[in-house]
Amino acid sequence: MAGTWAAYSALTVSVKGAPGSLVSICPADQEGQAFLTLIVTIEQNAADPTKLEGIKATLCAIDLPSVTAVAGTCDPGASGAVTTQITVPDALLKALPTLAANVVGGTLSATTPGADVTFEQFVVTAGSTKAGASLPKWDTKAAGCTDGAIGHTSMCEATCVNDCPALVDDDGDGFPGVTLGVCGIAEGEEAKPCNVEDPSMPGVTIQGRAFTALEVNPQFSGAATSSCKLEGNVETEVVYSVVGADVTLASSPIPVASAIDALPTLLVDAAQSKLTMVRVDGKYATPDLMLDLSKPLVACQTVISKKNELF
Repeated sequence: MAGTWAAYSALTVSVKGAPGSLVSICPADQEGQAFLTLIVTIEQNAADPTKLEGIKATLCAIDLPSVTAVAGTCDPGASGAVTTQITVPDALLKALPTLAANVVGGTLSATTPGADVTFEQFVVTAGSTKAGASLPKWDTKAAGCTDGAIGHTSMCEATCVNDCPALVDDDGDGFPGVTLGVCGIAEGEEAKPCNVEDPSMPGVTIQGRAFTALEVNPQFSGAATSSCKLEGNVETEVVYSVVGADVTLASSPIPVASAIDALPTLLVDAAQSKLTMVRVDGKYATPDLMLDLSKPLVACQTVISKKNELF
């Protein structure tokens, strides 16, 4: 098992929204797919090869699901649906491979094909020095924090964000935390631009950016079908907490609190979420992508370019 692997996960995600917001997820409960692409390196204990050690993950890419929403309340007669997508801008895509994940261990039930394999949980956090329940977030109940005039700039609003010092501009775009794009396209708007960086420009119905702290924490369990391929399920959260936003609805800016309500919560169904890992270091006649892990962005770009061939 020791070596370098490419990993691809298709996550089945339940999408939920907040009722009563300016923009409502409609229908209220939807299902979509998110995707993770990673590079994983594994070491194996020389004395006991069922023990996996020094497992390192590099998160190369994350793709989030689209949802349908309406302006106002979702009811049986609701009209004017928009297809809303949370996008990962290039600046964040380039930053993801540089983010350190914790080094973990794992186990094999045996050293023969078909053996059960389990990895401990990786945690990758972007935009924050804190993780899990401690991710910085906007307090929608604090005085003045539903005001539409604040939270749209490069300044972290300390009166509304519970922990500005924990935020890190990992994507280097000058805004608090890391930036996700928001694009909501109504019927007939397919040819219009989604102006993520300048939502004041004419474009689609919903457009702009959310400043966030983002975390994924995958844990893999499955089977080693051979020394070259692992298949199984992945249990993970895909969490983003909003610390500011610059989003327009029908060309009008909306408050950060309304943007938070309009963005979906993602709940991953581990039983339906699959992960496949394939060896890419040339051992046992496998493809040798010649990945230089001292240059994680280049290594990730290589894996992404070969994804259709590998998986």
